[in-house]
Amino acid sequence: MNVYTLVEGLRVEPYVYAKWIPAINPNLRQVQSLHELRNNNFIIFSGGGYPSYLKMIGNAVADLNNIPSIDRLVVGVDSEEMTRINKLNEIDNAIKSHHPTKPYHIVVQHYCFETWCLGNRKIAPKPHCTGELRNLKSFFDVSTQDPEQMPSQFPQELGRSAFAFQYLRKCMQDRGITYSKRNPAYVAHPTYFYQIRQRQSDTGHIDSILPLIHAFT
Repeated sequence: MNVYTLVEGLRVEPYVYAKWIPAINPNLRQVQSLHELRNNNFIIFSGGGYPSYLKMIGNAVADLNNIPSIDRLVVGVDSEEMTRINKLNEIDNAIKSHHPTKPYHIVVQHYCFETWCLGNRKIAPKPHCTGELRNLKSFFDVSTQDPEQMPSQFPQELGRSAFAFQYLRKCMQDRGITYSKRNPAYVAHPTYFYQIRQRQSDTGHIDSILPLIHAFT
């Protein structure tokens, strides 16, 4: 199985997916160019953010249809301020408009990649955290509440994705860990992914990560 993967982000998803995909399916190995596709490979392209990735979907479907070695397409995007189903429909319509002839999967990171990362209970706010993190926990406690259910209105008037990013950074900082768009190495480690996967299995939280798992198995 060879998988063509198109992700929304420029830095985080290309880097992290490259580590997580083999954790999902150890038989898969990343390659850097289409001509390297042989057997059980995956390749990752960045869509350059929204709405640029909508234009790149056409190129991705053309490659899917025309390159025999590609078996399936996976498109991963944030839902941002849209509902999960509305974003799914938007991407599905964009793909179908180019008439794919092979299977494809859509992964909607609801609301964003950092929302998934907040599902790791090992980095959740400590019981006696202080300062801004204490305020964030009081507003919405990701250690017990599903991060994908965070309210759409926040005290700082941030959008959902910006709020999730800020929350994750504060959780990390409280534990002496660095996380940024330029440095997502900590969350890329397979053990971090396993913690999110275990949270989903135990509680049903972070439900939108399941299509990622299904896409590569």
